[in-house]
Amino acid sequence: MSASDLLALHALVFPLPLHFGRLPRRLHQLVLTASSKKYLKWLDKSVRAALRSGLKLPHDSPKAFFHAKIFDGGLGIVTLEHQVPLMKIKRIDPLWASNDPVIREMLSTDGAESLLARQREPSRYGGVQVTSGESLRTALATDLHSSVDGRGLRESDLVPHQHQWVAEGTGLLSGANYIGAVEVRGNLLHSAVRAARGRPNTSVLCGACQRLRSLGHILQVCPRTHGSRVARHDRLVALVQSAAGKAGWSCIREPAIPTTAGLRRPDLVFHHPDRPTYVLDVTVVVLTRCFTRCISHTTYSFTVQLH
Repeated sequence: MSASDLLALHALVFPLPLHFGRLPRRLHQLVLTASSKKYLKWLDKSVRAALRSGLKLPHDSPKAFFHAKIFDGGLGIVTLEHQVPLMKIKRIDPLWASNDPVIREMLSTDGAESLLARQREPSRYGGVQVTSGESLRTALATDLHSSVDGRGLRESDLVPHQHQWVAEGTGLLSGANYIGAVEVRGNLLHSAVRAARGRPNTSVLCGACQRLRSLGHILQVCPRTHGSRVARHDRLVALVQSAAGKAGWSCIREPAIPTTAGLRRPDLVFHHPDRPTYVLDVTVVVLTRCFTRCISHTTYSFTVQLH
């Protein structure tokens, strides 16, 4: 495959706005030809290198971040090494039900049996046998969520629609901002902790609070970014309030609600004449905390205490 073919393959398997939903013709060719496992691994490696360059990602970005499904926190890039053999088996299996004598005679030859045996031998990803698309998806998601960079994405599939911008794009993001958003999503922005990998004598402490200066620390904990965190929270609240208002809801922002445990000030209270009233508290969850546990804690605070 030439360099131009490789670039075309990269464009077709890269499900970002310009290429979303297009038929991967090169992938079709790989399924119908005798492509070796070594060749498929080389193609995967070449595509990841092109993406690292185009998205300006660090060289130690987790491999699973490229190939995991978008709603699992990855970029959804087809992993040719594992996907092509599965697609070949999917094409070959219906032939066994054919009544055509030519096809049945062809399948009984030594060459066909040897080929089928090689294709049916399951590949492995991270010690897990890949026997179906679902097992491949699980293996990639597990690999991503067990990595240091991807652990914050372990509950990303709870709200699949939040990842639509990765595949379809949005008019709210320029190209540079899109790249920055991908880096933040993958925990791939530069930080002292990331820069110290492989350099044990490098300082990783924050100059303001002497904690580990990771990306999570900068975004969620460090006193130097407190003002930016408050502004981020207020922008999110305003965005939700504006969207709810356009949908016909009346919104009260930060009302003082007396409870048995003291005064509570939720971010928003939504009221609609034909629907129940909702209390909303906007929270940007820290990487080390369980998303569902944070929701349960907030729900408990504004239900039990009100009653």
